[in-house]
Amino acid sequence: MTAGIEVGKLIDGILADVKRSGTKEPGSWRHPDRDVHCLARRDYAPSLRKLLDQADVDDILRSARGILPNLNRDHDPVRIERWLKGSPSSGLQVLFAHLMNCLDVDFQGSPFTGPEGLALRGFFVNRDDQMLRRPLIYVNTAHHPVAAAAALFHEVGHLVAAEVFDQRRQPVHLFLDADYNSHLNDVEELTVDIVLSLVAYPAPIARKIFGSQLKWGGLAKKAPLGDEVFSQVSEHSRAHFGVSLQAGKIRKIPPRRKLNYLAGMIHFAKLRSTLLVEYGV
Repeated sequence: MTAGIEVGKLIDGILADVKRSGTKEPGSWRHPDRDVHCLARRDYAPSLRKLLDQADVDDILRSARGILPNLNRDHDPVRIERWLKGSPSSGLQVLFAHLMNCLDVDFQGSPFTGPEGLALRGFFVNRDDQMLRRPLIYVNTAHHPVAAAAALFHEVGHLVAAEVFDQRRQPVHLFLDADYNSHLNDVEELTVDIVLSLVAYPAPIARKIFGSQLKWGGLAKKAPLGDEVFSQVSEHSRAHFGVSLQAGKIRKIPPRRKLNYLAGMIHFAKLRSTLLVEYGV
């Protein structure tokens, strides 16, 4: 459901804190080129194996299907393309209602701009016994519509992480753009990213794009992304989500933000490939 007055005040307070702490933005957001190169070279398999075994990944998928029954089974580009034709804010409300009609969760999508604001993609606050009766999801709609939708699925992933690992270590979980390297060292953020990667690359598409990696796990290893695989990843993004970082056909994207989005594209492609190669998912 849409956030009420008291929840709205909480959202405003968190956003104000983000603005006040603007000097603490991750260096990866200020210098996205560094994050892009680091992600492209990183070996994902040891990071995942250190934090998650096969049973953990199976539990994540099982829990996520309680929210998204067709997760990792199919992809409906028509629904997503219809949503993209509307305004991002109202479209998020429709998408949220479609995903969350069986859950008791508060949601707000609104633009949050400025030097500090654009570093923020969204945040998640779990329920507690005092202030929040329901988990809270906020999405920054100042970003490209597809990036805003990705942030929504990312925050939904926190519901999965809370169920599978009973994670309650911090009251507010900020999703900061291009901070993906740190996610590979945090079981909760890694779980959240796994949910989003399965949304973006359901099994039939993952096998088509990354299937050649099954013999040697090439994409998950330290070698840079191969041109052929990256070309397929880029085409998947264009064909299914209407996004081309080269052309920016839906909306003009500033160059630095393109690099931030490119970091996400690389991260979720490598993460999805690793799940296929290492866990057969």
